[in-house]
Amino acid sequence: MLMTSTAFAADSLPVPLSSKNPDQPLTIIQDHTATGKQLNRPLYIDEFFVAANQGAPTLIIDYAATRATDERGESSVDINLECSPACKIPLNKSVMTIRTEFMGEDALRVDGVAQHLWLTRGIYAFPLNAGTQVWGSLTTGEATHMQTQAIRMRWVYGTPDELRFPGQKTRSDLFLKISGSVLFLLALGWWLLRRN
Repeated sequence: MLMTSTAFAADSLPVPLSSKNPDQPLTIIQDHTATGKQLNRPLYIDEFFVAANQGAPTLIIDYAATRATDERGESSVDINLECSPACKIPLNKSVMTIRTEFMGEDALRVDGVAQHLWLTRGIYAFPLNAGTQVWGSLTTGEATHMQTQAIRMRWVYGTPDELRFPGQKTRSDLFLKISGSVLFLLALGWWLLRRN
């Protein structure tokens, strides 16, 4: 049995969502949130058909957790997507890996209770043809050094803006810092060699 949007109130995790291009607003296909005991079972993707002239549907997953310690925490969300006719889902779009070093912090209400949360977002565009039937589920993996509080799933047409939560670092931020450090060391070494 598929869970409906009334089973998972969207206001249970109020995280903003906006279009990258303000002239082309997002069209929301579905919006579901799981909290509390609902996290012990899959969050089902309601069956839908990819609309013509809308572009590829995009899956947006917002994940919220609390932490008791400063130890590095990890978790995952398995994306179980089914299509008819059959579609190929790339491996990198079948699981959302969550690590605290790439999460931001914010105070939000989950089920009406204000909490200090660690947050992250995954955005996955699926190149599916118009008329493709889509369904499936999301399943949260076991979390270490943090406790999952909520997961919100939204399917949209359009290009969402990649929201960064306060303090959030991305993998590209880390890559830029490492690249900058390496370039600085190379320039310093070259300068020292030329000086001698």
